[in-house]
Amino acid sequence: MTVHATAAHWPVFGMTNIEDAQERPLPLTAGEAEWVADLVDTFRAGDLDAAVDTLDALLATMRKAAKARRMLTTVDAPLLRKGLELSAHRLGTLA
Repeated sequence: MTVHATAAHWPVFGMTNIEDAQERPLPLTAGEAEWVADLVDTFRAGDLDAAVDTLDALLATMRKAAKARRMLTTVDAPLLRKGLELSAHRLGTLA
């Protein structure tokens, strides 16, 4: 991911010395639509709202998995075995 210095319009690649970046020519001219699109892509990649939504969805999945794990501990062994076989068959891992 490229982060752009807003004042000088030079991309900064995690360099400790900004002058190193300023000596290199820009691949795009500031003000071009491609430059703006790159800035939007960089912003979108770090969008906190999108990250929170993704984490919420992951958390919901993990909660369902934790509930299923707890419920599986109460299933009788023969039924658990049949359920595991059926699950493996659905996934195509059991011939």
